[in-house]
Amino acid sequence: MFVKKCLHRSLLTAWMTFTFIGMVAQLQAQTDTSSVSADLAADSLTPVDINILDYLPPLPVLIDSAMRHAPEKDYYEALIESAEYDVVIEKKGWAKDIRFVAGYNWSYGNQVIIQGISTGGNQINEGYNYGVGLTIPLSSWYGRNDRIKRAEAIMESQEAKYNEAERQVRERVIETYNELLLLQRLLDIISEAKESSRLISDMAEERFRDGELSLDQLGQTAELKARYASEYEQLRTQFSNAYTRLERLVGVPFSKFKFTKYTK
Repeated sequence: MFVKKCLHRSLLTAWMTFTFIGMVAQLQAQTDTSSVSADLAADSLTPVDINILDYLPPLPVLIDSAMRHAPEKDYYEALIESAEYDVVIEKKGWAKDIRFVAGYNWSYGNQVIIQGISTGGNQINEGYNYGVGLTIPLSSWYGRNDRIKRAEAIMESQEAKYNEAERQVRERVIETYNELLLLQRLLDIISEAKESSRLISDMAEERFRDGELSLDQLGQTAELKARYASEYEQLRTQFSNAYTRLERLVGVPFSKFKFTKYTK
């Protein structure tokens, strides 16, 4: 009787264990299916399925647009204009310290008394005295050429800064453009590796259920799948950031250009 109860209890435990394993396997299969569907849905929204060159104008067009919309350009253009006015002011500044002086007065007096000379009579003078004078400080001329040269040198330095700002804008556009193309190529590569690791992981799970792989070996395939998935997401984020950064450098949305395949 005791043997029958033990046998019955063992069969019941085995049946419950088998049922639990079956439920776990079914749940895991459903999870894998959902994961695959999610991966496919995510892939349909990534730059892997598109050619970024279809969405971008030619590089010279991007550079030209960035030059026209760069805030640095407006800033240095204003500085150059201000420096040009300074040169004109210095060239005309020679007359700013010149002074004209004019005046008159009325006088009356006996010249004999004034001069102290006795001539035996009186000499009365009465009348107005007029005078005109011109003052020209030497400082208006001395060093004038040096002041003009200094103003011209400041203007040339602003022009050099303007050219440097243009060069930096051009280099940033080229660098971001090439970075975007590189990231798309890397995304194509990592996408294939990600898909391969997913297939390997699925096969490893089947072999693990069949007892052909150990738990450590299954963990290695899962780790490989997670690593490629993480690298893929990082590259996709970098791609999105580079795309947005290039669009901001250009100054207008890419859809506004007439050179793109998907122009609105």
